[in-house]
Amino acid sequence: MAALLHRFEAGGFGMYPVLLILALVVALAAGRVWALWMAGRAADAGRLAVDDLRAAGTVEAALALISALPGATARVVDAGLRQVGRSAGHVEGAMDAAQASERARLERGLGALSLCSKIAFLAGLFGTVLGLVVPFPCCAQADAASRATMLAKGISEAMSCNAFGLLTATLAYAAHRVLAGAIASRLQHLAAEAAHFRIELLALQPFLRLGGRPAADTLRTYRGPLPIPAPITPRRGRKAALQRTAWRQSQSQS
Repeated sequence: MAALLHRFEAGGFGMYPVLLILALVVALAAGRVWALWMAGRAADAGRLAVDDLRAAGTVEAALALISALPGATARVVDAGLRQVGRSAGHVEGAMDAAQASERARLERGLGALSLCSKIAFLAGLFGTVLGLVVPFPCCAQADAASRATMLAKGISEAMSCNAFGLLTATLAYAAHRVLAGAIASRLQHLAAEAAHFRIELLALQPFLRLGGRPAADTLRTYRGPLPIPAPITPRRGRKAALQRTAWRQSQSQS
C-alpha cells in the first residue's frame, strides 16, 4: 500500500484527474451491478402469475401476488395483467412498453462507462505530456547533475501518470463489455418470459373474471381506441386522405 501511495505521489498533478475518473468508473459499475441484481429477482414471476390465474381464475388475485414481487419480470407481467379485459393489442403494447422501460433502466450509465474508458486514456496522456514539459525550463538554468535529476523526476512522473491512465481505461473498458453482455443476457431472458406469459394470458383471458364479471364481457363492451387501425387500400391523393378522415370520425362516434 505504501508503494502504491508513493507511486501515486510520484505521478504528480496529472494523477488526480485519472483518480477522479476511476472513482466514477467504480460508481457506475457498482450501480449497474446493483440494477442487474434487482432486475433478476423473482425471474419466474410470469409462471407464478399463470399458476395463480389457473387456480383462482380472477385477475385481482394475480395482481395482488405480482404487485408484491420485485424484479423486472414482475413489473412487465403486472403491466400485462392490468390490460386484461381489453384487446390483445393493448396487452402486447403495455408489456412492450414495460420492457422498453426496463431496458432503459438497465442500460442507464453504460454510455458514460464507455466514455470514461476513452477519457481516462487521454487524461493519462495529458499527465505524461505535463510531466515531460514542466522540467525543461528549469533544466536550462541548472547544472549537469541537477539537470539529470530533474529529467529523471519528470520522466518518472510522466510514466507513472501514463500507466495509471492506461490501467483506468482498461478497467473501464472491461467493465463496460462485461456489464453490456450481462445486461443483454438479462434482457433476452426478460423477453422470453414476457412472450411466454403473453401467450398464456391471451389463452386464459376468455376464462378469467375481472371485477366479478367475465373478462370476455369487459372486452366486448370496451369502446376505447383500437390498437391497430382498420386496413385501407393504399391510394394516393386527396381522396385517400378524405377516406381516412371519415373512418376516424366514424370510429370516434361509435
